[in-house]
Amino acid sequence: MFNKMKISLSSCDITETIRNIALINEILLDLKLNDMVCLYLNNLDFLFKEVLNNTHHLTSPNGVFFIWIGDIPTSSLTYIDVWINSISNEKISLWYDSQFLLAGKLRKIIHSTYKLNNKDSKDVIQIQNYVFKEIKESMMNNNLSGDDAIIDFVYKLDKGICITLKEKYNAIKRRYKHIGSYIDLVDINYFIKDVFLSNFYYDCYIMEILLRYNLAAASDITRLSILYRYGGTYIDVDTLPSLEHVFKRTNETLGNNILNKNIIDVFKSQLYIEKIKNNNIVKVDLLKATKKLYPALREINKYLPDLLIEDIEKLKVENLYEKHSIKKIDANLFSMSANKNSIGEFNNNIISAHSNSKSIKIVLNEMKKRYNYISEHGFDLLNSSTASLGKNDYYNRLKNYRFDAIDNDDYVTLITSGPSLLLEVSIGLSYDILKMDYSTNQVSLSYALQTPHLGIGYTDQTMYTSDHIKSSWMKNKELEDTMV
Repeated sequence: MFNKMKISLSSCDITETIRNIALINEILLDLKLNDMVCLYLNNLDFLFKEVLNNTHHLTSPNGVFFIWIGDIPTSSLTYIDVWINSISNEKISLWYDSQFLLAGKLRKIIHSTYKLNNKDSKDVIQIQNYVFKEIKESMMNNNLSGDDAIIDFVYKLDKGICITLKEKYNAIKRRYKHIGSYIDLVDINYFIKDVFLSNFYYDCYIMEILLRYNLAAASDITRLSILYRYGGTYIDVDTLPSLEHVFKRTNETLGNNILNKNIIDVFKSQLYIEKIKNNNIVKVDLLKATKKLYPALREINKYLPDLLIEDIEKLKVENLYEKHSIKKIDANLFSMSANKNSIGEFNNNIISAHSNSKSIKIVLNEMKKRYNYISEHGFDLLNSSTASLGKNDYYNRLKNYRFDAIDNDDYVTLITSGPSLLLEVSIGLSYDILKMDYSTNQVSLSYALQTPHLGIGYTDQTMYTSDHIKSSWMKNKELEDTMV
């Protein structure tokens, strides 16, 4: 098998190389030699890079974009600015929706006004259904924007809250006007007919904003639609480029066995952002900013946190940013974020694809199937205990669709529109593209998809940042508890 891989490498055949890697992975996993997978992939890194350089049909998609629905936090703008300084020769845009600037305010208002924290799930769902119906009908019947319909509904609830809400609305509008003076802003509402493949996807987008208050899922739908229509590289506003250039001395001193941990990436990102905000920051202030994580890093290695802090202190302003190159991919495939610290773990905080990518279209079609199943079986408007389960166990996983926002469980969002949807489609396609037997272990195949340079995994980034673990829909409980 290793000889077959050697032949495929020498002939620069990416498909055959990944296929052979998957088969080797399966053998190693069967022998419970999981650590060997990472070892041999890392050792062959230079060969994989050489194959990529000799594969001329792969190109980098044009353009980089971010999405934020509602009032964007200041910290997110700082992250975007890092990318602007790290990427050259690419148009960088921030997509927003001028019709839903108040999207992030609705959930809090409804929960406090109706005292939903004191009600059981069934009552919460009934109230959410009522609010959704009223606001959506107001938009349609009175030709109102999402924000105007929200303001109109809140006015009927509480005039005092409505006055405050209008003030926030005007402040957000002014803020975006200022943001547009230094970032290329693109209004989703202006391109609705072009962005969304059909009214179905737009209806799902509206449902996520107004029914579940799930802005992450609304962003999922939008990013995939934009990628299919225009191509480019989508990046989450809580993701940073790779920071390895910042911490070279610590990396060389301690090595990857110690440093390849998510919690260390969070610590690094905190230090880095503090340096971005204040180039003259001193150790005492860095210690103060990272005091919640500092003890956890000392448990990993007693020298580790101080070495990282020293790297930041010595970092010169001209070395703050390292030029980032967009990953090359096939015209009909897509690349998605992969955790460099954990082989086989993928996410959708970065997705890169060319316009009209066949694989992105397949993902969108599968997403449509899942939303249709949710609607057909009443998972969208009813309590899941009274909803009608279908005969398809695979899609019955969607039955708790309404409980993501209520129970702080993001599982259904992940498989409906998020990273699990992309990974499931990728693995399904891989069996056909790589001509793999369906008995091949999915884990060994997912490991192969993360092959350096050749796979679909986008690892040249920092996924685990302090902002990432605070995200409403992608919480890491262990890390979050450490931060509190």
